[in-house]
Amino acid sequence: MQIKSIKKKKNTYLVLIDETSYEIEESVLLDFRLKKMMILDEKMLNEIIKKNHKAFLIRKGIAYVAKNRSIRDFKKYLRTLTNDENLVTEITLDFKGKNYLNDYIYAESYLRINQSKYGKHKLQQGLIEKGITKELIDQMLQSLTEDTLEEQLKKDAQAIKKETYLKAKQTLLRRYLQKGYDEVRILSYIETYLDQSRFDETVSIEKYYKQALTKYQKRFDGHELNQKIYLYLRQKGYHPRHIKDILEKREW
Repeated sequence: MQIKSIKKKKNTYLVLIDETSYEIEESVLLDFRLKKMMILDEKMLNEIIKKNHKAFLIRKGIAYVAKNRSIRDFKKYLRTLTNDENLVTEITLDFKGKNYLNDYIYAESYLRINQSKYGKHKLQQGLIEKGITKELIDQMLQSLTEDTLEEQLKKDAQAIKKETYLKAKQTLLRRYLQKGYDEVRILSYIETYLDQSRFDETVSIEKYYKQALTKYQKRFDGHELNQKIYLYLRQKGYHPRHIKDILEKREW
């Protein structure tokens, strides 16, 4: 077998051997001192292909860890490029040894970026999904505070626009539970910062009362109609006292 030509590409060299083209990594080209007209035997070609595959994975791996990555994510990425589990293990160990991969640094960065957006539970789940060990997670979360929760919830409680206090409360609770914060702390801050006097339910309830009346009055009457309207308005978040008031005012 003979090398017919060598052409430079962006990250590799296109090497034509007899009638077959190979994309060869630069490090492999230099290691084997490949050049035009060079004669290769089958053993050497197989060795070149083997070394080239590893060099390819290393190059792709270096590009991948340009952004902070967990060890688990790195392995998953390599497995999209190769079926050779031994190579995945070898390259991962090499990258860890060179500190290209460090789960402690990754976890620190993850918490720094996400601490203001999520509570401890969600942060913990995120790190677990990235393959960070329980011991390391517990260690890092011990020093983590949730002081940002009060600040964020206070701001949201003052800005939220809902027609009823209950709807506003439910919305805030759901929003911060999804972020992974503790329910008891969420409810405590809601009670502190969500001002019930902002919600004039006696005005907005009229609209929904009329909607409920239109929906049910053709099929129900009397006490049964009242019950249907009551449940409808409760689902909208209105206080039982305000519902009772408007039902008592209704004229048959």
